[in-house]
Amino acid sequence: MKKGSVTVTRGLVVVLMAAAALVAAAEEAGAAKPALTPEERQARMLATTGGLLTAHGQGGTLLLLDMTGGRAGGTVAETAKLLGDVLKLKVRAEAGEPPGGGDPSAGIRAALGSGDVAAVVAVVADRARPALLVAPEDRWAAVNAARVLDAGGDTRDVRLRKQIWRAAGLMMGAGNTGSPQCPFRPVLSVSDLDAFSGFQLAPATLAAVSAYARAAGLAQSRQTTYRRACEEGWAPAPTNDVQKAVWDEVRARAR
Repeated sequence: MKKGSVTVTRGLVVVLMAAAALVAAAEEAGAAKPALTPEERQARMLATTGGLLTAHGQGGTLLLLDMTGGRAGGTVAETAKLLGDVLKLKVRAEAGEPPGGGDPSAGIRAALGSGDVAAVVAVVADRARPALLVAPEDRWAAVNAARVLDAGGDTRDVRLRKQIWRAAGLMMGAGNTGSPQCPFRPVLSVSDLDAFSGFQLAPATLAAVSAYARAAGLAQSRQTTYRRACEEGWAPAPTNDVQKAVWDEVRARAR
């Protein structure tokens, strides 16, 4: 073998041995370093992000209009809160006069033309009306609570809540799914509402609802970090040492 080849080979061996030693040292250091506890991981996350905030979007309200004359009890208001929490929308409930002749469209149109209301789900109680009416282009839907309440049983309030959910979702573009906990499943009778027990929307359903909300001008909130809020310029003043550190760091970088 030529001398030059021997020199190159020896040099390569030395490099490989040195690399192996570095890898072994790194593995030894990693093995010696104890794993972080959940509390330590949380503290590190907080120090980096400053915690989570809710960014409230600009836009209109989804109104749940109770036109049952009190028959629905507190179910409409409870459902409004649940819808707002899950869909991250601005939702409120109001009581309205029961519709004359059973047709709620006049009351719905009046509600849509007032204040910040961008869409309406009306709840009426008239056995002669359809169980569910959906008018996406006109930004309203109507639930006939009488179909649920008159069916009796211990679950009628829960069934009504599910039906209101379905009205809001179908108005906003949700389609039937096979997800066991999703409220958007085929329903042909009141008892079919018992087939699901939760309000967990499938990802595709949630995406469709969010797209409709944006198009209809409904206000949507989002979760973000305190750091991102500082970077975007709308963060509230810090309330603890962790947030103050993030606040000062971001402001110093902006100078």
